[in-house]
Amino acid sequence: MQKSRKKTLWTLMAAFIAVAALMVSGCATTAQFDKLQQQVNEISAKADQASADAQAAEDKCLKDSQKYAAEAKAAAYKAKEAADKAEKAAKKSEAIFKKQMEK
Repeated sequence: MQKSRKKTLWTLMAAFIAVAALMVSGCATTAQFDKLQQQVNEISAKADQASADAQAAEDKCLKDSQKYAAEAKAAAYKAKEAADKAEKAAKKSEAIFKKQMEK
């Protein structure tokens, strides 16, 4: 009975030492936790800034594209007007030429 009790006591001591070693080596210190929290906060701030920058760039691109689309539409309208005017002038010149040829 004495040997069994010693064996149990040594097993219990070994288990206690193992648990104590795991607790000491496996736990993060407050300083380590604070450093990790600071890194997470910095990364989060950078991600928020990147998101804001991307949104601003998207808004600028949208505004610019709308501006350029309006300018292109106005230029196309002017080009159509010029083409219509040129066609009318060509028809008028052809009519004058035909009239001159009939004489």
